[in-house]
Amino acid sequence: MAVEGASYTENAHHAFIFGQQHGAEFFDSAGKPQFTGHHHVMAVKQYIDFMATHKIANPSNAEYTTPNQPIGDFAKGKAGMLLWQSNAVSVLAAAGMKPDEYGVAPIPIADPLPPGGKRVNSHVAGINISVFKNTENRDGALELVKFLTSSGEQQILNKAFGSLPVVKDAYSDPAFQTPVIKVFQDVLANTAGPLPQVPEESKFETTVGSGMRDLFAKVASGQPVGEAEVAAALTKAQQEMGTGG
Repeated sequence: MAVEGASYTENAHHAFIFGQQHGAEFFDSAGKPQFTGHHHVMAVKQYIDFMATHKIANPSNAEYTTPNQPIGDFAKGKAGMLLWQSNAVSVLAAAGMKPDEYGVAPIPIADPLPPGGKRVNSHVAGINISVFKNTENRDGALELVKFLTSSGEQQILNKAFGSLPVVKDAYSDPAFQTPVIKVFQDVLANTAGPLPQVPEESKFETTVGSGMRDLFAKVASGQPVGEAEVAAALTKAQQEMGTGG
């Protein structure tokens, strides 16, 4: 399996996904970080264990910082699997891999789920657009939003970027009726969850994701990484949020 071990964003995204399956919420109802619970530790450990325990991720992946690296390994036959998003289809095509040379499947969901766990194997993401209340040209701004979210423009944009439309009508285009896209569409519709809806979400990605990056680096250098090491990394991440241990 190819992973982007040095990418704090990818690491944090998988901490969230596996966290949801383990019943871990990284922020409480008041928006205060809570990274150090046992279920948080087990969620992060599950991802790190691809390299640390199960040995299915090459230690060299601890240095991967861009999507082209794990996708390149997969396209060249150096890895048999990778966890990635819908735009991997266009990146794989650019790498010379044909659609009939690979298959797409959802990330497995634990069965049975741990107590409090949710059937989540992805997160809702994309490019946000909004209109400020005090904008000087509110009508023009709303027209732009209407245009960008129209079915026709969604088809143009998402075919160009290899992403998924945000409006259902856009899926009528044959480009979004392929078996591969239908898998991603089903995941987005049924088993994707939103990342923490708090002002410090980006800092969560930085602190937790960077901590996981360091854990991958330890594994790659031959150091043991178990529950204690994961717990220490998450405690440090929570402290870096400015809330204490």
